[in-house]
Amino acid sequence: MLAQVVKSKIWIVLLLFSHFLDIFIPPAKLPPSDEQKFNERIGTNSLLSFVWELSTIKQFMIAIVATGMISGTIIRRQGSETKHSASTISSGLWEASAIIMSLSGWALRSWAKSTLSTFFTYRISQPTSLITTGPYSLLVHPGYLGGILHKLGILVLLVVMRSGHIMIASFVVLCSMHVFNLLYRIKDEEEMLHAHFGDDQWTRHVTERWHLIPFWW
Repeated sequence: MLAQVVKSKIWIVLLLFSHFLDIFIPPAKLPPSDEQKFNERIGTNSLLSFVWELSTIKQFMIAIVATGMISGTIIRRQGSETKHSASTISSGLWEASAIIMSLSGWALRSWAKSTLSTFFTYRISQPTSLITTGPYSLLVHPGYLGGILHKLGILVLLVVMRSGHIMIASFVVLCSMHVFNLLYRIKDEEEMLHAHFGDDQWTRHVTERWHLIPFWW
């Protein structure tokens, strides 16, 4: 049982670290001279603007510090509570499912960001062309799906770890806000792309792939 608790803590640290790497390290750097395009990618987020201008090593170190702060809080909240009402096998299956879900989401989002490269932005912006390669050959919004899966996996792992009601409730609220924000963003983004590329091109683009969830929508 103790070994399983320690393993869960290691996984939560690794998954949180991958989350902060996703935030703090951009898929491709822009030259400092291209300030206007750089601001278009970041928007008004001064923190990201500051971090994205740093070297990759410094971005990596910031991700480590952020991971240490959050994971330390989670582990302290968990405290010495190691009793599980569910069986060890059941708990292990849930833990494995959570880890696979989170890692798959992170890999999908990383693949999407890598495919976009310098076209990746945190702001809704008009691309010069519709991206149809990589995960975008199957999904309209693969990066968003990856982000959702990554966070849901972390949430399930927190529940398995019994990380405290306050911590779990806080993460549930954050995940819910994230999903609702993405749904509104998808609506606004698709309206912008539809208007920009025209009815024929956009309709053909979305009918050849799923929007967010394969085999459903």
